[in-house]
Amino acid sequence: MKKRSAWVLPSPFRRAALAALERSFGGALKVVESGRVALSPSAPEYAVAHVEDSRAYRWIARGGLGAAESFALGMWRTPDLTGLLRAAARNIHAVNEALDGGWRRRLRRAARTLSRPLRMFRGAARRDIAAHYDLGNDFFALFLDAERAYSCAVYPGERATLEQATRHKFDLILDRLRLRAGERFLDLGCGWGGLSVAAAKGRGCAATALTLSREQHAYVRGRAAREGLRGALTPALADYRDFSPPEPFAKIASVEMIEAAGPGNFGEYFRHLRRLLSADGLALVQAIVIPEERYDAARRDVDFIQRRVFPGGGLPSRAEMRRASRAAGLRPLREWDITPHYARTLADWRTRFLSRRREVLRIGFDEKFCRLWEYYLCYCEAGFAERVIGNVQALYAGPERAA
Repeated sequence: MKKRSAWVLPSPFRRAALAALERSFGGALKVVESGRVALSPSAPEYAVAHVEDSRAYRWIARGGLGAAESFALGMWRTPDLTGLLRAAARNIHAVNEALDGGWRRRLRRAARTLSRPLRMFRGAARRDIAAHYDLGNDFFALFLDAERAYSCAVYPGERATLEQATRHKFDLILDRLRLRAGERFLDLGCGWGGLSVAAAKGRGCAATALTLSREQHAYVRGRAAREGLRGALTPALADYRDFSPPEPFAKIASVEMIEAAGPGNFGEYFRHLRRLLSADGLALVQAIVIPEERYDAARRDVDFIQRRVFPGGGLPSRAEMRRASRAAGLRPLREWDITPHYARTLADWRTRFLSRRREVLRIGFDEKFCRLWEYYLCYCEAGFAERVIGNVQALYAGPERAA
């Protein structure tokens, strides 16, 4: 039987795609196809992409999401994916216009507008969380640290390990909250419960670990039993908007959970944070943020992360967090920028993930999934390294707290 040849992009469209890539990267990209140079770089330092299948151009013409999808399908490769994506991040405005502008932007914004009302429904929020966090505890254990902290770590020194950085981050949060023994503490969006355990076991408080993920809830419940923390650590499975404790909490930490609220819902997030916090309490929110000048456009768009990794999510700006928190009755006290630590955290996750790729396949995921996750980790690392996105810890006080 005659083998069907691969679909080849007609030359005018291929030339248009290469021209768009040249504009996007500002001449800092070399494209090699079938052993020949298809796009020569003009910048002294440049990234290299090898096109394995000419259909990649058709995907890339669809924008950033298409670039990610075609990489996942093995249509192109690069010796340094993070470096290539950093080169793109340095020219973010050109990329947005050349690859993600025009009709593509209108289509994505229409999709975002149509999907936004669904975020108001509890079932939609639960499905969005399950789509990511319920990939399985075994999967996340392959590349996260021993605490399974799936958020930016804070490295105390150049030689610190990921485990040391995670424990240091926990200590920073609890210190900044001034958490004392006997206080009621809420870990809002607790992940696998590492911070809750540190609060209950290390600080002697009464901790509640709140999550919407069934996988995470089961893990935290098992860990509380194994470590003899029953009574000191209470796992709770609920949407934070429906969670009604018998009394408010003296201290609340919410680590990279605000992003799941999604654009248009940050005000609601802070209103519930205020509802759950005592009038003289303190709350710390660790958040992935986007620069204010890009916030308005980003909240109307749907990008690769929102479509393929975190459905329904979105990033606030620092200014939007201040506006929404004040409107909810909270008083912003201080912010700490920890952005450089996230690039390093992601590099550690990526190294661990790639070193255990065979095990990812063994537990049931396919090669496309592995490549998509490699792209996701590098994409985020590049964004933080180039400060296209940032990470902050923001401290808030209840209305009756003096200082």
